[in-house]
Amino acid sequence: MNTGFAGICAAGYLLFMRNQTLFAQPFDAAKAEIHGEPISLPDRVIEISSTSAAVFSASQNGTLVYYSGANAQPGWDIAWRDRTGKTLDSLLQAR
Repeated sequence: MNTGFAGICAAGYLLFMRNQTLFAQPFDAAKAEIHGEPISLPDRVIEISSTSAAVFSASQNGTLVYYSGANAQPGWDIAWRDRTGKTLDSLLQAR
């Protein structure tokens, strides 16, 4: 899979960037095989093109952390969101 950005494997998924969108696709690490169709994240994830990296990480328990570039506004916000993108709680905001 050639996307130009580094991907990661976490919680049975391969996470990778394609066209400014983060995708998760079921992945069997023992067999190095992907399965099924990729699922896209609703937000655009910030990319750092000079390092071929995108600003996201995931844990083995399925927690995903990313820096959203969707509707970018001055300042930042640390928030917990459900799988649909709905904000569940906000930790910090700087404006």
